[in-house]
Amino acid sequence: MAIDILHDRLIGLRGACAIPYFRRRGTDRPCHLSTLYRAISRGTLAKDRVTTVKLEVIRTPSGACTSLEAIERFAAAINGAGAVTTGCHATNDAEDCSSNQEAGWLGPQKK
Repeated sequence: MAIDILHDRLIGLRGACAIPYFRRRGTDRPCHLSTLYRAISRGTLAKDRVTTVKLEVIRTPSGACTSLEAIERFAAAINGAGAVTTGCHATNDAEDCSSNQEAGWLGPQKK
C-alpha cells in the first residue's frame, strides 16, 4: 500500500529516527539516518526470513518523507502480524496523540 499524502501523517526521515520503534536498544537514542535509508533501499527481512520488506517513502522538494502509517505497516510486515493499531496511529484523535506530541517524536497534527 502506498503513502496517501492527503490522509497519512507525513514525517521527515530525521523525525522518524526519533520514533520509539526505531530507537537503539540499550541506549534508547534515536537511530542513525542511514538505518532508515537502508530500510528504504535494501529493506529488512521479515520474520519468515524469506520476504524482504521495504519502508515506504515519498520524495518531496524538501526531501524524503515517510508517514506514521507507513512505519506501522513496516513494523507489522516485519513481525508477520496483520495491521498494527496502537495509540494515535490507528485513530486521528488528538487526545490520544497529545502525550506523543509532547514527547516530541510525533510530527505536527493535522487539523
